[in-house]
Parts: sequence; C-alpha cells; structure tokens
Amino acid sequence: MERLSIRQASEQFGLSRARIYKLLGDGVVMGELSQKRGKGGHSWVNISSLQNHLNTRKAKQGHGRGGLKIKGDDIYMSVSDAAEKIGYTDRHIRSLITKGSIASKKAKNGKGYLVHYDDLVRYKYN
Repeated sequence: MERLSIRQASEQFGLSRARIYKLLGDGVVMGELSQKRGKGGHSWVNISSLQNHLNTRKAKQGHGRGGLKIKGDDIYMSVSDAAEKIGYTDRHIRSLITKGSIASKKAKNGKGYLVHYDDLVRYKYN
C-alpha cells in the first residue's frame, strides 16, 4: 500500500491539506488521521484511495457540469424551487451540485444555480 504524507498528497493532487484532512475524517479516503497536525502529526493518505476518489469526483462533475446534454431550459429550475418540490433543503441541493451528483448550470444572471429537476428526482429515488 503506497502512502503519502498530507503535505505530499496536497502537492501531488492539487488539493488543500484541509480538504485531505476532511476526506480522511469523513472516511471518504483511506489513511491515518493523527490527532496532532503539522510537524508533530503523522497523518498519511493511501494514494490509490485518493486517486479513486478524485476519478469518481471528476466523473460526477462531468455529469453535473455540462456532461449531460439537455435541450431547452424548461426542465431547469432554481435551487429554492427544486428544494420546495422535492422536500430537500436548499443547502442540501447546493451540496449535491458541488459534489457533481446532479446536473446543474449557472443562472444567466450569474447568481446561483439552476437544477435539472428530472436529474434531482432520479438522484432521490435511485
């Protein structure tokens, strides 16, 4: 099992150290999370686990960030409208957008996102 220190992983994969600590803490990637941080800590991350996470994330972002071709704007709706219809909070839907779990696009006014409602329904019920 190949492993890297948090600093090395940060430099190699282009993620912040805080993000890598969060991934370790949430159990998204394998490794060891030391109680101490900085020079006294001995935290490390499994390279293949981190690479798999990044590949999965990239695939999901491709889907959520334009990989899905949709005709017409009538099936997109604001985050707040989608939240009200589906029973999620606005914050949860924004989190799904950030993760790339659902298709979305920037609103034309540049403020916020529009959600592909059918994709959100598929996410909720599958």
